[in-house]
Amino acid sequence: MAESLAAISLASNILQFVEMGVKLVSNSANIYRSADGKLPQNAELEDLMIDLEWMTRRLLASKDHAPKELHAMRNTIETCLTLAGELRTVLQGLQLDRDKHRNVWRFASALLAARKSANVKDLEERIFKLRDQICAHLIVMLR
Repeated sequence: MAESLAAISLASNILQFVEMGVKLVSNSANIYRSADGKLPQNAELEDLMIDLEWMTRRLLASKDHAPKELHAMRNTIETCLTLAGELRTVLQGLQLDRDKHRNVWRFASALLAARKSANVKDLEERIFKLRDQICAHLIVMLR
C-alpha cells in the first residue's frame, strides 16, 4: 500500500517537473519572439499600469475642483498609484538586457518571470480591487 502511494507521489512530482519545464520553454520562446524582450502578458499588464497611473494622477490633481467624496477616496487612490508603480517596477525587473546576457537571456528571463509570478498576481489582484473600489465611488458620485 505504501509503495503504491510512493509511486503515485513520484509520478505526480515528475508531471509537475515536466509541466514547469514546458512552461519555461514556452515562455522562453514567447520572450524570444517579442520585440521588447518581455512576455506578452507582462507587456500588456505594464501598459495597463501606465494607464492606471495616469488616471489616478489625474484624479489626485483635480483636488481643487473635486467634490468632497473624492477627498474621502484619496487614500485609496494613493494606494492604487503606489501599488501600480510597484508592479511596474517588478515587471521592468523581469526584463534582462539582451546584449549583456545573450546566451542565457531567454531562459533566465522566463525563469525570473516564473519566480515572480506569485508576486505579480498578488499585486495585480490588489490593484484591480482598488480600481474597482475607485470606480464604484465615482459611479456613486455621478448619481
